[in-house]
Amino acid sequence: MRVLITEYVLSTYHKDDTLIYLMPEAFTMVEFLAYSLIMNGAYVGITMSSLINSSLLSILPGSIIVIDPHNYFDEMSRLNKNFDYVIVIAPPKELVEIIDLFDDEMLLQPSRKLIKLFSSKYTIVKELGKCGFKVPETKIIDLKHEHSSISGTNFPIIVKPTYSAGSECVYLVNSDNELRQALLNTINCDPYGMVVLQDFINGVHGSISVVYGVNGPLFYSLNLQLIKNINGSLRFIGGILPIRKEEILNDVERIIHGLFTCYPELRGYVGLDVVWNNEGVCIIEVNPRPTTSIAGIVSLYPGFGKYMLSIHDRNMTQTAFLGDLINGYAYYVSYNNEVADSLGMNEGVDKEIISIFQRTVEVGKTSNLINIYQRIKPLLNNLVYDINDVLR
Repeated sequence: MRVLITEYVLSTYHKDDTLIYLMPEAFTMVEFLAYSLIMNGAYVGITMSSLINSSLLSILPGSIIVIDPHNYFDEMSRLNKNFDYVIVIAPPKELVEIIDLFDDEMLLQPSRKLIKLFSSKYTIVKELGKCGFKVPETKIIDLKHEHSSISGTNFPIIVKPTYSAGSECVYLVNSDNELRQALLNTINCDPYGMVVLQDFINGVHGSISVVYGVNGPLFYSLNLQLIKNINGSLRFIGGILPIRKEEILNDVERIIHGLFTCYPELRGYVGLDVVWNNEGVCIIEVNPRPTTSIAGIVSLYPGFGKYMLSIHDRNMTQTAFLGDLINGYAYYVSYNNEVADSLGMNEGVDKEIISIFQRTVEVGKTSNLINIYQRIKPLLNNLVYDINDVLR
């Protein structure tokens, strides 16, 4: 089986690239995903900008396909004839544009129709609400034409672009003045000038990584998200997985099976951003593409790739939970290189470090959560929830 992985940031990099801050995460995702696919029998090709320093190419397994970053779409049209399947990783706007180059049968991820539906942070919340899922109150503002709809807003709320990747331009606001400033900051981050206002849900922030096949979910993991509040700006810095709290997993299983009931054409990897509290699990966003959680999953369980390669196998009927397949835990965190010396002890932690453009992504695994906490504790100030509630 020949699989093409094309990661937009890696493939279109140039010196003036505004997405350069995503480069370490991009390398990390692709490295672990490609490794797992190769370990499970696939031939993997990875597209890479010709302007990336060749010394960085050794980070990645698989066959590197160097392309002209200025002619990315032409390059994809040429390459799609040489592979059986493709996995596209990109910010929402670009993802929607890229997947139109491929037939649905080639995608090891949701169909083009579902990718377009899931990529809007407004539309998908409204659709999930119709399916009966717990979602936050959400409204959309066209900053180029509309201002009146922000009146009467109840705080605290989240302000974020309708189409964006990572946690860029995501704000937690508590007053009208903060809201006006957040809107000014956010309008330039959305390609269409559209901004989402969403109720802030108190609770533990996490994600669900799930792989869907023809019969439903094949694999899932519940992951903790590490999100910091830096003067009202929310920053995603990493995650810990798998979370094995049984009372939460019951809700998670209902969600992943319910999502397939609502969208039976779902295939491949989907990442759900969620918040859980005493009232259950609330879905915040849906990412119809691989997410950084794959690094932690594969570090613990290299066999993950077999689920990605089996989404069309009608004999695959069981749903595997990562926490049942392995012992121990994994983490992945990003930080500026200058803070590396302040991190905690390394004892009991097996880690890999990828450092690019003065930023580092660290992926590690260990036998217990306390080792992870001791290692990354200096990074955990100002989280949007109390991490001790999870580690107990």
